[in-house]
This record gives sequence, C-alpha cells and structure tokens, in this order.
Amino acid sequence: VAYEPTTADTQPQVTQLKASKANVLMIFAFGKFSLQAFNAVARLNWKPQIFVNDVSSASELMSIVPQKAANGSISIVFGKDPASPQWRNDKGIKLFQSILKKYGNDIGSRDLKNGYFTVGMAGAYTMVTTLKKAGRNLTRQSVMRAATHLTEKGNPFVLPGIVIRTTPTSRFPLTQVRLQRWQNNAWRPFGKLINARPG
Repeated sequence: VAYEPTTADTQPQVTQLKASKANVLMIFAFGKFSLQAFNAVARLNWKPQIFVNDVSSASELMSIVPQKAANGSISIVFGKDPASPQWRNDKGIKLFQSILKKYGNDIGSRDLKNGYFTVGMAGAYTMVTTLKKAGRNLTRQSVMRAATHLTEKGNPFVLPGIVIRTTPTSRFPLTQVRLQRWQNNAWRPFGKLINARPG
C-alpha cells in the first residue's frame, strides 16, 4: 500500500493492511513515515512480522518508536552501527568517533552513535581509495576507471568480510549484507553475509 510524500499520517495505510489479515508488514518508508507506521502498529495492537528498509532502520529511529511494535523487526545491515554494544570497542568505530570529534561542528554524544554519519564516513573512505587508485594526475577518465574497477577490502566502517567491488558493468559497490533483528533497544546481526546484488 503506497503513501504520498504529502500524506499527513500513514495510520490509514497500516489499518488497511491489518484489515487484510496480513501477518507480515514491510515498512519501506522514510523518516517520519516509518515512525508513523510503527506507531500505528502499536496503537492497533497488531503483531505482524515487520521488515524495515535499511534507511529507516537506524538505531536512532528504532529506539524512539514503540518497542512493543519494534521488537523482532528484521532489516539488513552492511555498516557498523556505532549505537550497537557489539561495536563499542571496535577500531573502526573508535576511528569514526575520533574523526567526528576532531572535524565535526557542534558534535554531541548522540552524534557519536549516529549510524548515518558512519555510512557517510564509509563512503568517504571508499572515495579516498578511488582517488588513490586514480593516480597523482587526476582526470575524469582516471577517476572513472578507478571507480569502476574497485576491489576494496577492509573498509573499517563496514562489516568484516564485506568487499566494496565495482566493474564497468556492475557499478553498485555494496552487494553483501547481513540480516539483523531488533531486540532490547539494539540491532542484533544474525546469519552469514548474503548476496544482495540488485537484479
């Protein structure tokens, strides 16, 4: 069931889906619409298995929705979540936090646990790899050649084992993810890396 960006609230869509007797709800929404969907699930006392898209699965968002609706939700993950206890002592997360403290403006303690910032830093890390691979005399051609021939291992901001890979015919750099389940105010990854190459 679709919603428009001008929609005031997604409760009518969630109510419609509950009435269909569906036992699975996939929240492929952004920001406030995802929050509204979780709120509606809680208000309706509906208990479907929820899958939430990556962009709305940030711990920052998940921690403020009604936990009776959020618990048990499943999403994908490719980056290290600085809000997760699992990565508290991780070198990549410590590097992320030290860079953010040094160069960020008006950084608060909540920002140091913001997964959106970590994703940005992962992208920046890959951009640096691309520029190094392009050589000292950068041209559009050398940057494009480097960007379409990546095999980056060890990006400190993505999950261990993930390889950032591109080819001239496959330009989507992230094709590996893990599943994660929301429990007790945190995401818990489970299973092995799986292929998530776009079709």
